Amino acid sequence: THTIVNAAIERNTDSFYNYKKDIFYKRTDTQRVSPIIIDSSKLNYLIAIKKVFDKNNTNYKIVLNPLYKQLKINDTDLQTLKTIFGSNNVYDFSGINEITNNCRNYYEASHYRPHVAKYIMDSIYKKM
Repeated sequence: THTIVNAAIERNTDSFYNYKKDIFYKRTDTQRVSPIIIDSSKLNYLIAIKKVFDKNNTNYKIVLNPLYKQLKINDTDLQTLKTIFGSNNVYDFSGINEITNNCRNYYEASHYRPHVAKYIMDSIYKKM
């Protein structure tokens, strides 16, 4: 279905985004930060996931997605993820940034378009 939507966007970008204007509401310029969400229960799950990765010699990357609402991950949670999975494996695209500032990077508020996925993958794997 994204192929069909991409074709519609390519045919008439302005029309597509005008139709979706209620979804792409005006946001504040002030960075909002999420509350701490990694409690002891979630911490245990994350540590268990890391153990599975290690046991299976998994090559992984943790990507914090760029959502249209521009909510930034809490620094405490970000540090927790980096401590568990390694700073070199955690990539933060949350908050206000060049991706989230442009509604035309999205189909709707939480699903970004393929060129954004390519940008994310390129930025992660070109650093390696």
